[in-house]
Amino acid sequence: MVLGMFFAAFARTTVKGESHQSLHHFWEMVAYIANTLVFIHYGVIIAEGVLSGRKISYEGNSWGFLFLVYLYVILCHCVVVGVLYPLLCRIGYGLDWKESFVTTWTGLRGAVSLSLALSVKQSSGNLFLSSETGTRVGLFS
Repeated sequence: MVLGMFFAAFARTTVKGESHQSLHHFWEMVAYIANTLVFIHYGVIIAEGVLSGRKISYEGNSWGFLFLVYLYVILCHCVVVGVLYPLLCRIGYGLDWKESFVTTWTGLRGAVSLSLALSVKQSSGNLFLSSETGTRVGLFS
């Protein structure tokens, strides 16, 4: 993120004209391909779980724990946006309170949350995380 902010501030003067447009299209395509790969990868994992015949257990304890993790992540988003709100209001396009609410809520959607769900699924095996927790986190996103 810091590197992106650095390039946005200083590299804009070094890359001009047609090369700036082609560079923008290149990074847009890289982001699209990476996003597509994350969704395909998670789709394959879900299909493997369905076709292998394993069932996701519906224990109230684990669903309650998952709901608490979900609330904790939303709270963390609120704290980050709240702390950075004065700065975000003054730089870039500006930010009002409605946009900060949307930023807080929508930060849990898409390829980032699926990547986190995949990392939870891969790091299972300890006392608190099971492989099913990663699947449930993916279903929330």
